[in-house]
Amino acid sequence: MVNFSVVIPLYNKSLYIEKTLHSIINQKYKNYEVIIVNDGSTDNSKEVVEDIIENLDSDTKIKFKLLNKSNSGVSSTRNYGVKHSAYDYITFLDADDYWEEYHLSNFVSLIDKYSDKVDMFSNASKQLQNGRFIFPKLSIYGNYIGIVDYFKVSLISNGFIHTSGVCVKKDVMNNNLFPLGMKNFEDMITWAKIANNKGFAFSSERTSVYVIENAEASAHIDFENYLRYENLLKTIKYNIFLLKMYSFKFFLLHVLYARMHMELYSYINNSSKIFGKSFIISSCLLIGLLFPKSLLKVLKNLRKHIK
Repeated sequence: MVNFSVVIPLYNKSLYIEKTLHSIINQKYKNYEVIIVNDGSTDNSKEVVEDIIENLDSDTKIKFKLLNKSNSGVSSTRNYGVKHSAYDYITFLDADDYWEEYHLSNFVSLIDKYSDKVDMFSNASKQLQNGRFIFPKLSIYGNYIGIVDYFKVSLISNGFIHTSGVCVKKDVMNNNLFPLGMKNFEDMITWAKIANNKGFAFSSERTSVYVIENAEASAHIDFENYLRYENLLKTIKYNIFLLKMYSFKFFLLHVLYARMHMELYSYINNSSKIFGKSFIISSCLLIGLLFPKSLLKVLKNLRKHIK
């Protein structure tokens, strides 16, 4: 029997958390516990969660646990939840995302087939952006169940692996906790470390929904994290040449994303802070400077379906 610990970092998501929690309650597979870690929210997120739990039936209520801590960031908050988990498989769900009802059932199928070969499992994701569903293209993996190479598929699109669609063996997660002090990419480097040479088991059924607004997308851009991410990549045991190719493609994609969401002055100002500190990143920053936003939007739309 597979049991899941669902870890939810909560910070000022009172408008979203009810839908998030009910997407867990509505799962067809019921063997789980839910660990909600309130990271010092300043809105009424804590009260909303307490009210939801209080109104659950007794059998469901015992599955939910709300932990409160002072604000310390998403990595620390997820790690806190992992440390307080009881079961052998850890799943993650951000407080504004949600799952389709067969999400955990799909994980059970992946675990039954591939747990002796890999440590990480992922269901495909879709995005809900400004009221529209976006389906990142999965290339030849559009109808696929099996093991994939993390470094190859993560460059195809972000539909393969998103934190709200990931499951990891607890013992492996305990040895690969999220790095502190990173404003973004903290999850991506964690999945890269865990998956490196083994890859991860993947199902193309899109059972996790990543909710994101344009304003939020812009706020998550932080060029300083590029350097930190590159340094952490160098610690991964993987083919050196392929890892460098991955690094170049990864940073180019994210630099172009930043160029599309930032004003030119802001892009140049932020680029100047890290330019020259990494050959690969500096090269990508120069390439990004040459691309007009109109062309970038066309290229972006080629990588996804919108409904």
